[in-house]
Amino acid sequence: MLPTDWLSTFTNRVVGSRTSGRRRRRSLAATEALESRVLLAAPNPVDLTTLDGSDGFQLAGIADGDQIGYSVSNAGDVNGDGFDDLLVGAHGLDTAGGVDAGGAYIVFGAANGFPAVLSAADLDGTNGFAFHSAEAGDNGGYKSNTAGDINGDGFDDIIIGAKFVGDDDRGAAYVILGHSGNFPAVITPADLDGSNGFTMFGVEPNDQAGFPVAPAGDVNGDGLDDFLVGADYAEEVVRGSVYVVFGQNTPYSATLDLAALDGTNGFAVLAAEEGDGIGRSMTTAGDVNNDGFDDLIIGAWFAEQPGGDTTGESYVIFGKASGFSATFSVADLDGSNGFTVVGIDTRDRSGRTVSNAGDINADGYDDVIISALYADPGGETYVIFGHAGGFPALIEAATLDGVVGFMFTGEGGSFGRSVSGAGDVNGDGFDDLLVGAPYTSDDGAVYIMFGHAGAYPAEVTASSLDGNNGFRLTGASPNDPNVGRAARIAGDVNGDGFEDIITSTVNADHIGGTDQGKAYVYFGGNFTGGVETQVGDGAGNTLKANQGADAVD
Repeated sequence: MLPTDWLSTFTNRVVGSRTSGRRRRRSLAATEALESRVLLAAPNPVDLTTLDGSDGFQLAGIADGDQIGYSVSNAGDVNGDGFDDLLVGAHGLDTAGGVDAGGAYIVFGAANGFPAVLSAADLDGTNGFAFHSAEAGDNGGYKSNTAGDINGDGFDDIIIGAKFVGDDDRGAAYVILGHSGNFPAVITPADLDGSNGFTMFGVEPNDQAGFPVAPAGDVNGDGLDDFLVGADYAEEVVRGSVYVVFGQNTPYSATLDLAALDGTNGFAVLAAEEGDGIGRSMTTAGDVNNDGFDDLIIGAWFAEQPGGDTTGESYVIFGKASGFSATFSVADLDGSNGFTVVGIDTRDRSGRTVSNAGDINADGYDDVIISALYADPGGETYVIFGHAGGFPALIEAATLDGVVGFMFTGEGGSFGRSVSGAGDVNGDGFDDLLVGAPYTSDDGAVYIMFGHAGAYPAEVTASSLDGNNGFRLTGASPNDPNVGRAARIAGDVNGDGFEDIITSTVNADHIGGTDQGKAYVYFGGNFTGGVETQVGDGAGNTLKANQGADAVD
């Protein structure tokens, strides 16, 4: 189940418990909003080095240079035990295949607690497992992500990229299918035979396929989750391409040919111009126009506007039931099939990272977030609200006014190096927003902005977060400047009903070593411990509940 699926609101019902099965579509309740709510304040800032197992934990790399945490992600529920799992890449990992073959670690969620520090060496198949790429220099785990449930068996699947696979750097992506019970302690590409997973190779030399990989949601509405494989170096002129692969409930072969996507089993998204580098960042957008089909968001951070070098663009492509061709160019977006968001200034590189944002304004439509981490003075992000009806073919980030969307601006560092919807971290019934900013004040940071119903200002500043409207996670200055370089929603790892956060620092040292890396998991919660109060009347009301146990008096 994908991160955008965890909250729905219905008239005269209390909802919020996460259940297995297909996603529930939001239905809009034309009712009077409930009148009061106790704000759930968070500690601000949170020092990630103090996590003690009760409020979160650290996953530590094993050997010097592993650089665990270059990619981090929610993995969904891979083993079907009811707890969300974690996926952490380690592209510098040395394996039996050679130096820097790379790999990834899957950590199973659990209710019975975590130690303050969990070593990746302790994963044995019962509490998680490792994936080891095949050959020296593959850099497996450079990117890794949940794929959703692509074969419809009720277990979430994962996808791991290795962009330097092959002597010609075609790259590869590996899908590992979820299942019940234990896993082997280590899985390698040679183990994937179609029944437990499969491999996809880049189409052309130097494609560097698998950088990145991402979930797509259910783009064609067939009830199966789809997934994305990026190849942002595809073609000699570095146009880039994104492969959208539809899920299937028939058996997979050991190898899936990306060149064979023909519109019925998936399609390729192509850049508009030479040098755009489309596909460096991409993922599901959720259902932005609420038509029942999941949409895509794809960044092209080198795209240019007239007179603006590498201003950057991002593209939202609407899902639909049928009628896909083998290829689709983003130049054909016209508002009816999707739209383009253009950056503001030269070299802002808008679209460097993109993500769904959940439903941050609680209007029943999924929203998206786009970063421009090189924007002066400290990086900025753009949130575009979903809505019913048509969209213009082009949205300019400079025109965001609080109605169409808003700007969330940083206070230094590389604000926007990672962006993500955060789910409902504080359990107030609203989706929250996550933005990573490595090198902020020399120690890195992750900002969590709480969502709310109603209007937003045209600009929200990261410095305004005070614990009531959001908070900040920090590393240990000056040793963890990369905190926030990779940061994502983690799902509900400990099963307490609150969404958790995962971030990392690849250069962290552990027990006398160098650059083993660490990932940090911070548990969400009702930070004040207070009771959330909502007051209704005799008319129809909408009750919003968190994912924990809720009571109605």
